[in-house]
Amino acid sequence: MESIELLCINDVLEIHKEAIEIFGGSFGYFRDTETMIKSVLDQQNPHFGYNKYPTPFNKAAMLWYFFHQKSLFCRW
Repeated sequence: MESIELLCINDVLEIHKEAIEIFGGSFGYFRDTETMIKSVLDQQNPHFGYNKYPTPFNKAAMLWYFFHQKSLFCRW
């Protein structure tokens, strides 16, 4: 099986920064944004020998869903 490179918190914050520069918006974060990002990113890893999101597509869909659902960044 090929190796999948997982995102880390610095990747997510850099993507957010680039998106703000391109599309506009606020660089602001909520008080617990970094903790919540780490919680979402932790789901990329297998737990107890079970990989809940085994493919890159599953991982990407999971990340998009949880980042969107939790509204981790300020919208104003």
